[in-house]
Amino acid sequence: MRGCEYIRYDIVEMGCFVCNDNGVKQEAGYEMRNKFCIVVFEMKKISYICRSKNNSKVMKLQILSAKEYNVKLKATIHSTGKLGFTEATAKELKLTTESGVKFAMSEENELYLINCPTRDEDAFKVLKAGDYFSVNTKALFDSLGYDYRKNNIMFDMIKETVDEMEVYKLIKREVPRKNSEV
Repeated sequence: MRGCEYIRYDIVEMGCFVCNDNGVKQEAGYEMRNKFCIVVFEMKKISYICRSKNNSKVMKLQILSAKEYNVKLKATIHSTGKLGFTEATAKELKLTTESGVKFAMSEENELYLINCPTRDEDAFKVLKAGDYFSVNTKALFDSLGYDYRKNNIMFDMIKETVDEMEVYKLIKREVPRKNSEV
């Protein structure tokens, strides 16, 4: 049933059905609880809960999947100045040695990362060593005054959409390095 837009439902004594735009009925699971019929089917991450047969009110709920919110996107500035990505982040960004990364600063001095499937002259080259991906950002972070030699600087990455473009806001956290060379 995935991918169909269901617009109607019918609850009958022997089951529950949902109908697509063409009027084709497909069976959906249901369960009666305290005079409510809970209809369960998957459709573009929307579930419908309908009341009993006598009251046909439908409530639309969007399911917020744990799979989408379980990925923790993170990056860390190495003591060499390179920005390294966790395996989950590299997978989510679909990093390859052909891709590039751009950085942008907002008016509020918030740092953003823009993932580029193909590299252009404004993008930093994505490097790969074994299973790990990084970007040589030493000059960038030096110019921003980040002291990555004395501090562990990590970024939590929050996916946002700006002007129909997918970007990642970099939320900086830093703690002193245990063995920092002052």
